[in-house]
Formats: sequence, C-alpha cells, structure tokens
Amino acid sequence: MIFPDNYKFVGIKDREERGGPIYFSTQYLISRDGPSLYAVKSIGEGFMREVQDLELIASGQEIAFYPERVDTRNRTLLIDLAYEISREGRANTVVFQGPDEHITFVKDPDPGQVLKIEVMDVSPPDPPWLICTLQGLEDCGVLGDLMVRFVPRILNLERFYCPSVYYPCRAGGLGRSLDCDPVVHERPRIVGCEVSREI
Repeated sequence: MIFPDNYKFVGIKDREERGGPIYFSTQYLISRDGPSLYAVKSIGEGFMREVQDLELIASGQEIAFYPERVDTRNRTLLIDLAYEISREGRANTVVFQGPDEHITFVKDPDPGQVLKIEVMDVSPPDPPWLICTLQGLEDCGVLGDLMVRFVPRILNLERFYCPSVYYPCRAGGLGRSLDCDPVVHERPRIVGCEVSREI
C-alpha cells in the first residue's frame, strides 16, 4: 500500500508537462491528464525545485477520483473508501480531495494496515459512555492520523436482571441499586465491581 504520510507530499496538475519547477515537499505528483501518478525526485534548494526524475506508479483506469470531498486526515476512512473501489475492480489507486482543497491518494489499499482495538463497555448507559466518547473523538478528527479502528464489545447489564439483583447506583436506571435501596435478599446478586460487593 502506498499512502503518503501527509497531503503536503502530494502535488497535482492539470496536464502532462515535463521540466517545470515543483514544490519542495512534493514526493508524488498526480496529473489529471491521463490521469497519471508519479513518484518524484527533485534537486535544488528553496521552495521550488527542479524535477530530476518521475517514476510512473499508476495511470489510466488504474486511477479513480473519489467524487465527494472527504476528511483527508482520516486515514482509516480513506483506506476503507479506497478498498471498496478497488475491491469492485474499478481502480487500484484512489485520489481524494478534502474540503480545504488538499489532495492525497491511496494505492493498493490494505485494511489490514489499520490497527483494530477492541473496546469493552457496558450498557446502560445508552449509548455506552466510553464508546460514545471515542466516537466523538473520531468524528472531530482527533484520531485521524492514527489509522485505528475501534471495535465495540458491549455488555448489556440488563441480562443479569432477576428479583435478587442489585446494581451499583440508580444512575443506570436498571432497577434496585446499592445507593438508594435496602438490600433485603439474604443472598443478593451484585452486578458491579469489587467496590460494589464491599458496599
């Protein structure tokens, strides 16, 4: 998989023309004409440099331009979107544009490169608090560069309900709780942690 670490390493131009100057950080160059994707080697100093070599990476029908603007910093999302397109056999390289006009691409997308993290949480509350918080961080783009996917594993505490069950506190809304109901059963079942047992 080729996926530039940052969109600032990707340049784009409308037509094929050799010999022009190139921005100093450009490592990949996309030409809409063709289209074509190149790895770039440049020489010189300063903001604009001279192209020393262009190595063709993909061209023609191998390249698809994603039709919508997306968050180019959300690497997991881009890998998923590119994988869907490549899996359908439409292209092996997908070019994305962000709302800020920046461009990036994913060639030969590999979802296996995304780190899966299982997140254990309980319900209620609903939605489960930890999973809800992580989703909020994902939605605002804080985790975009990390290439992680959180896989929720939710334990529904309601499945433990029976007449002798007590929950740690009434905030969950599950039923009798240790913080506001007397324990009247001789052998109560406590759904909670070790602290709940001590209470």
